[in-house]
Amino acid sequence: MKGQCFSIALKPNENKTIQVKLKKEISFFEFSYSFDNEKTLSISSSRKTSFITLFLGSILFLLIFNFILYFITKSKLILKYILYSILTILYITIISNYLKNNLFNEFIYFSELQIYTACFWFISLSYFMMDFLELKKNQPQKHKIIYYCNLLIIVSILSSLVVLYTNLLNLLQFFST
Repeated sequence: MKGQCFSIALKPNENKTIQVKLKKEISFFEFSYSFDNEKTLSISSSRKTSFITLFLGSILFLLIFNFILYFITKSKLILKYILYSILTILYITIISNYLKNNLFNEFIYFSELQIYTACFWFISLSYFMMDFLELKKNQPQKHKIIYYCNLLIIVSILSSLVVLYTNLLNLLQFFST
């Protein structure tokens, strides 16, 4: 059984009051908690891990197939699809807690990584679709709109990283009080 859990052993007819303080210091995302017995948690964790592993295995199989197609055709469109597929795998492993529970137990910035991965996933999908549908040639107005939306996303990501790594947030809070 993986994840943030601990067991509480009680004897028959024994009562205990346990206070748990839940605090999130890093992310603004909501989270859930539950109380259950160890067997139920183990079964649930194993099922979820097995399903995600099977799903990721099938995506990796398709990814290998697309790499073979790329080496045969040298098409940039397939390369964009491969990037989109890799970001899809990364995003799924983050939102399902697969990475956290199975590989990186101590990493605490998964919710932020989820946001950045989703943004890059959207950008890669839109560039793939623009290329696939040949929007630049067939619908230049829509191509410009999508291009500028992607540019806005990239600027937002870069500005959030600047704020995050230079502690400008503390400076902004100082001026707001």
